[in-house]
Amino acid sequence: MKFRSLYKARTENLGVTMKPAELKKVLNGDPERFHFHWVTDSSFIISLNFSFGSNLVWDVNRPNTNSEILFYGKLSEIENSKTKIELKTRSKTFLATLLVVLPLLVVFLQIIFRFEWPIFLLLFAFFPLAILGLLHFIRSEEDGLLRLFQEYLNDEIMKHEKNVAEKLL
Repeated sequence: MKFRSLYKARTENLGVTMKPAELKKVLNGDPERFHFHWVTDSSFIISLNFSFGSNLVWDVNRPNTNSEILFYGKLSEIENSKTKIELKTRSKTFLATLLVVLPLLVVFLQIIFRFEWPIFLLLFAFFPLAILGLLHFIRSEEDGLLRLFQEYLNDEIMKHEKNVAEKLL
């Protein structure tokens, strides 16, 4: 996995063979494993119900979300009564910036306080490794949220198609 893919905004596209109005009805259920909220008529936010990183470390949540692990979704109609679902994450450039700033801070502190070399090297290596680990952890939580949404979407579409087939019989 490339470093840039850990911090840049991520976009996932899903396709569904139903009109956006039908898909909205299908998505209006209340998922148990993640939080779902309509923002406008064609856009929504999904977030994890609980995220170890954002709930315990920062305790900051966006409005209409349950954690900082989230996707912004947008529905758009494409040809032949199909719907495109575009899911996009937020960029993590702040963490990527810290990846550079914190080691420079350690170098600055080394100049002022003259740490012993083993302590300096430990501090210098700790911040980049910790931030890379955090970025990787956030990415894995985003993967989990995407998987949960896809499973929920597939289940709800199957239920909808079953109901439509039963009404036709």
